[in-house]
Amino acid sequence: RSALRNGNQVLVVDAEDRLRLRSVEPLRQYQDEVLIQSGLNAGERVCVSPLQTVVDGMPVNPIADAEAS
Repeated sequence: RSALRNGNQVLVVDAEDRLRLRSVEPLRQYQDEVLIQSGLNAGERVCVSPLQTVVDGMPVNPIADAEAS
């Protein structure tokens, strides 16, 4: 749930390790989880860091979540 911005957007890290703002359609929101109905593809990396200022295409150095490995 912390990945959602403005209620229906997430930051996706593309193949070149750049942030891309993407609109998604949430299906359900639980306490700390969100089920996304559309807007993401399997295997895409979603940024969960609480970045204050984001520019589309901004380069990042992603760190994989230990649970995702």
